[in-house]
Amino acid sequence: MLDFLHAASFVRHGEVYFVDRDEGVLVVPKAFALREYSHNCRDEVLHQKNKELLGPAKKRVLEETKRSDRGAMCMLCNYEEGEEPETFLFPVCKEAHFFVCLDCLNSCGEGAVVECPCECREKKDRFAMDEYKRVGVVYREGALGELARQAQTPASFPLKPVLPTDEIFLLTEKTAVLLENISLSVKLFLMLLPGVNVFVGKGFHLFGNIGNGVCIKHDITRNHPFSLEGVLEGNANTGLVLENLRRIPPRSINCVFRRILLQNTLLISILPKLKTHGNGEAFEMELATENEEHIAMILGEEDSSVFVRGVKKLALYGCAVGILPKLGIRDYGDVEWIELHAERKEHVQGVKQVCLEKVEGLHLHGYAMDILPRLKACSGSEVEFLLLNAGRVEHIAEVLAQG
Repeated sequence: MLDFLHAASFVRHGEVYFVDRDEGVLVVPKAFALREYSHNCRDEVLHQKNKELLGPAKKRVLEETKRSDRGAMCMLCNYEEGEEPETFLFPVCKEAHFFVCLDCLNSCGEGAVVECPCECREKKDRFAMDEYKRVGVVYREGALGELARQAQTPASFPLKPVLPTDEIFLLTEKTAVLLENISLSVKLFLMLLPGVNVFVGKGFHLFGNIGNGVCIKHDITRNHPFSLEGVLEGNANTGLVLENLRRIPPRSINCVFRRILLQNTLLISILPKLKTHGNGEAFEMELATENEEHIAMILGEEDSSVFVRGVKKLALYGCAVGILPKLGIRDYGDVEWIELHAERKEHVQGVKQVCLEKVEGLHLHGYAMDILPRLKACSGSEVEFLLLNAGRVEHIAEVLAQG
């Protein structure tokens, strides 16, 4: 991983990086990235920039605490301020009890912590580490911004296993990307979804993030089960995500799941677009949201039209309970468990009738118990185990009203 990409949202495919940016997806060959990094981050340049960027924060803390770094030493290597011309000490905490030099901060590996051994440790005061990370963001954004300024912004971009390594591209919301007869890693797909115009054709598959520098494949027959989890980036273009999801044909994204866990995200709306292949393996699906926008597209589908094959356990929370009638759950075996959690009555108001098929256990929590009178047993089906959890009498009012 290139140092200046550390903590950035990116995926690597061979010698090319896809970097998530506010203005789109930056496609930059490793050679260009290394050249930009070496130009801006030579040791002597980096040291001088660090001093310039960290200097004001150091001055502010020393003035506020009425302390000085005169005669101070680095708490890690014992270098004194001014002992060598390039030595620069920085307060470890906001009280300036101890100092650390830039060389020691530079050499700290991922996960390392430099903190004051005094009471500041209990306050989680890691002033030096926090400021150093802030400076790192400045470098990264500067380098990536310069690469983005050099990039072409194509009207369309073909995703292939072999990508050009002699040009930089910036894919924006005006760039069309066709996904056809190809497999993408789920991380790259979720990066493209809020950043470019996605068009899905025939033979499109998703696979898990295998971490070997491969996120685009032509081999669409050997995909292993993976988990679909997480949310879109906080600055995701919601309008573009919805536009892309509406444009994707139903059941056109082929995937083999180990688990689906989606919480408070527009990605829940991708469900009708998935064509799940069980491959004989059952998986769990958990959907949770309090935002009706996240499920609006599913609510517009016909009842029992959203097919999800291979689900062993289904858990729906909040507004997501409302999509239950839309799901057509098929499996090579039986669905073992359905769990519904509704904290507000409106979560279940849209559920008029539910047909259970091949369900062994049913757990209803809160207002989800309003569904009991609306359950319809399909031919040959039965519920072996029923668990009801009511915290207030209002949760069972509709059931009691049935007499």
